[in-house]
Amino acid sequence: MDVLSALYIAANVMASVSYIPQIMTLLKDKTRSESVAMASWILWLSASAISLTYFVVRVQDHIVIFASSVNFTGCLIVLSLLAFNRVLKADGICLYEIIKKPVVQKEPTS
Repeated sequence: MDVLSALYIAANVMASVSYIPQIMTLLKDKTRSESVAMASWILWLSASAISLTYFVVRVQDHIVIFASSVNFTGCLIVLSLLAFNRVLKADGICLYEIIKKPVVQKEPTS
């Protein structure tokens, strides 16, 4: 593997990790997340989809396709959470608290 390939992989790992804080923010947000720009995430997802399609059809390099897929998935998760917060979620509800709640098992009745 050459230096440029290693740098490409490293850059995409860093970009992929950078989605985590945004995802956590959207999971913990108790509002409708109106401070997050939906139009930006739609554009980033669109650009990511076009890039992924180009890499699959023209480049056909598995490393590049994998890196682009991770980027596309990160954008898709963020935009999905943002859309959920804006459209479906009521104010005061935090998805993170719902997800982390322990499962309560009912005791069998005799």
